[in-house]
Amino acid sequence: MTTLDIRNLTTKELVVLIGKLEKEIAFREDVGQEISEQQEAVERLKAIRNYPDGALAHSITRNP
Repeated sequence: MTTLDIRNLTTKELVVLIGKLEKEIAFREDVGQEISEQQEAVERLKAIRNYPDGALAHSITRNP
């Protein structure tokens, strides 16, 4: 949608468009928040485990 298209909309159409845009923005903010929370959870798990890269795989696959 171009600026010209927006200028040609009626007031009622603009109000509907603004409502849809506000819903879309809120949805994207919610998704972004969920992604951030998941990334933080992964980082916390990595800190708790504190395994150097490959250490766990080595301990599982090595021959005793």
